[in-house]
Order: sequence, then C-alpha cells, then structure tokens
Amino acid sequence: MSGSAFREQCLWTLRVNDVLEMNAEALARMYKKGVDADQIDKSKFLGRSRLERWFIDNDLIECSRKKVGIAYGLSKMTCPDENDAGPEEYEHIRLVEFMDMIGRVAQLIYIGTPMDKQWPLSTKVFNVVDGLLKKWTGINAKSPDEDDGTETESDREY
Repeated sequence: MSGSAFREQCLWTLRVNDVLEMNAEALARMYKKGVDADQIDKSKFLGRSRLERWFIDNDLIECSRKKVGIAYGLSKMTCPDENDAGPEEYEHIRLVEFMDMIGRVAQLIYIGTPMDKQWPLSTKVFNVVDGLLKKWTGINAKSPDEDDGTETESDREY
C-alpha cells in the first residue's frame, strides 16, 4: 500500500484519531521538549536522530532501526519549499509527521505477529503511544475507552 493510501485508508480513521486526540497534549509536550533539546541547529522541528532514538531505544516498543527508518520516510509529507530547504527539511519532522510516524511504527512492528490480524490499528497505535509516553515522560497514555466525558472532534461526526 502506498504511503498516502495507508494514511487515507488506515491512519485517518475515527478510532485512530481518538487515540491520538486523547494523547495529543502529552505527545505535543514530548515533541516540544525534543525540539527544545535540539535547538543547537535553531530548527523549530524535531531532529531525526532524537526521534529515531525515541523508538529504537525503547524496550516498551521494540522497533528495529530498519522499521523506524521506513516509518520515518513514509511519514514525511511533501511541502511547497522542500527543495529549497534540502536535507535540512528531510532531517527534521513536524508534529503532524510525528503523529503519522506513530501510526506507521504501530503498523510495522506487528507485521508477522498474531496481533497483526487480531488487533485494529487503533489498538496498535495506543500501544506505541503508551510506550513512548511511559518511557520518555513517565506517564501512561489515555485510552479513548476511558473517556472523561469531553467531546472530541470525531464525536461530532456520529
């Protein structure tokens, strides 16, 4: 499945959106901390090497360097001035691309396991979000099943 087809058919669904939405604040804070730590190059985006370490050096996710590299490349979205910025654009990731990458890592790490067919992508995404947040921020991810009664964007579509 092509990069954009996966995004449109699998990743941009209500259940996956609900998982990401429930944890958006915590993931955005984690992302910002990474950006602030990478400020040596004055970029307002997260550097690739730090991002890759978040997945590779995480025993709660267990994702290979190869799969992280594939997920990173597929999560990069085209932008109008990407040719002007060249390699610098490719070596940094925007927050929305970080969220996309979470979904791609979730899909890739379960290929060939019993959970690949048994679990929906939203469950896989939740496990990756939970692993990232536990390892790097010390907090547990929130599950959409633990809804606190607040309405999300996707709730209005029902």
